[in-house]
Amino acid sequence: MHRTMKRFMGTTLALFLGAIGLFAQPTFRVEVPSVVAVDETFQVVFKANERVESFEPPRFEDFDVLTGPVPSQMSSTSIINGKRTQSYEMTYSYVLQAQKEGVFTLPTASVVIDGKTYTSKPVQVKVVQSQRKASAQGGTAQQAGASAQRSGDSISEDDLFLNISVNRRKVVLGEPVIVTIKLYTRRQISGFEDVRFPTFNGFWSNEFESPSNVSFVREEKDGVIYDAALLRQYMLIPQQTGTLTIDPAELVCLVPVRTQNRRGHSLFDDFFDSGYQNVRKRLSTKLFTLTVEALPAPEPASFGGGVGRFQLEANLSQTTVKAHEAVNLVITVKGAGNINLIDAPEYRLHPDFEVYDVKRSENISVGTAGPAGSRTFEVPFIPRSAGVYELEPVRMSYYDVQRKQYVTLESASLTLTVEAGETQAAVVSGGNGHQQIVKNLGEDIRYIVTRTDALRPARALFCGSLLYWGLPLVMVLLVLLVAWLLDKRIERKKDVVGTRNRQANKVARNRLKLANTFLSQQLYTAFYEELHKALIGYLSDKLTLPMSELNRDRITEVLTRRGADAVLVGRLMAVLDACEFARYAPQTDALQMQQHYAEGVEVLSMIESL
Repeated sequence: MHRTMKRFMGTTLALFLGAIGLFAQPTFRVEVPSVVAVDETFQVVFKANERVESFEPPRFEDFDVLTGPVPSQMSSTSIINGKRTQSYEMTYSYVLQAQKEGVFTLPTASVVIDGKTYTSKPVQVKVVQSQRKASAQGGTAQQAGASAQRSGDSISEDDLFLNISVNRRKVVLGEPVIVTIKLYTRRQISGFEDVRFPTFNGFWSNEFESPSNVSFVREEKDGVIYDAALLRQYMLIPQQTGTLTIDPAELVCLVPVRTQNRRGHSLFDDFFDSGYQNVRKRLSTKLFTLTVEALPAPEPASFGGGVGRFQLEANLSQTTVKAHEAVNLVITVKGAGNINLIDAPEYRLHPDFEVYDVKRSENISVGTAGPAGSRTFEVPFIPRSAGVYELEPVRMSYYDVQRKQYVTLESASLTLTVEAGETQAAVVSGGNGHQQIVKNLGEDIRYIVTRTDALRPARALFCGSLLYWGLPLVMVLLVLLVAWLLDKRIERKKDVVGTRNRQANKVARNRLKLANTFLSQQLYTAFYEELHKALIGYLSDKLTLPMSELNRDRITEVLTRRGADAVLVGRLMAVLDACEFARYAPQTDALQMQQHYAEGVEVLSMIESL
């Protein structure tokens, strides 16, 4: 049996490790800045998560290779809650320098892992004008800003600003707009305060990007490289026409600025002063306006408010069913636009179909271009009569923003074959518009019953019986009994001393239970402290003595008065002395701790029996 269990555990472990191997697939990727400046040096790192047998370096033609490849490897092992995790990473690093402006594709590299070749994906790098050259061509304003930055007296608006952008400025009613709020900086930032985001009056808004941790990435804006952080991203759908205003976003940045040299400062000032202080810089975006035009008139009858570009599909879950079985008409709308606001298109089914509520589901993702995906409407219905039914096409109209006109979509015609069910039934329309089933019961006439049942003598009346008079008497006795029990309970609760005495044994057992736990864990100090607390607390409750009077003489006096002999008092004092001595003595063995615990339990039991 033991060998079988070991074999089973070994097989399970092998399968588990094999499953981990299947999920931990080798990967090979590249990390590189998305934008750099001319003559700027930057690092390119190729990373693999498994041991590499060979590395095929890329051929850099548009960049100067200063160093590389520099291989390095790193492995780590962590154990959290008994779960062991291992990680491994092999890297090949290059230091490159950009030669000229433009957008270049970084060459791919490849590695061989376990006999298989893995190639990195091609990545584009944008090279912009050198910052020094741009400053030289920028004139007096940029030079003044740069000098202010070097002096640390002020923070230039070109070095730190808050920006709001939209993917389109002129839209029609119902057309989605993506609003992005970013922070651009060329200075170090130590924190944020008083962050306020705009309220979008006149829009239906959805915040689909809200990073909890602000992270900066290199980004080029107006020919200058910044560290940019995405703060918020919204999807707006205008609900009214005209010129709509987006309120500004605001925040306060804490920027470390070098302090001016002070005269007469001491050596201690140089030691404790870092030379920087945080300056609060309030940033805000400008008022942003959007022009919203009305949709052209007249609107088609099947127009449901869709704005964008869409496709329409309609299908039946089954094309052949039996009467009284459920069927689903599945209508799917796909495309890009305000698809999340599109309702179920109009549809008409045969009067013999009993229609139920529509079920909606969607798979929509929001990107920088707007929302896109699909929305599905399931229309359940039950055909009540056999036959072949031609379902009318489903129609839906939307406004195409590219063609600037209404487009009507129409699905293909659907055919449903309904076979006769096991039980024939006629369908009639009720007065409230609902359909009802009328089944043939198999009998035309229900005859009146003519047989006679045996007669029985009438029973005596309950009123005036013995039970009638006995029930009130029983109820009165029950009320008196409950009142007596409540009085006894109240008197018992008023007896505080007696309550403490009765609960003393229960509290002591609970405390000794915790001491037993420390004993099993071999926690020496915790065990003796808890044993001492249990004994003292029990004596205080049992003898109704306050903690201030719990000394050896007072305990001996009260126990003797209650009938305890000198041997019992001596054994109690010996256990208390052992607990006190354990605070200052070195740790004893487990056997002696077990003896003290057993002695404490026996002493409490003997005192309880007094």
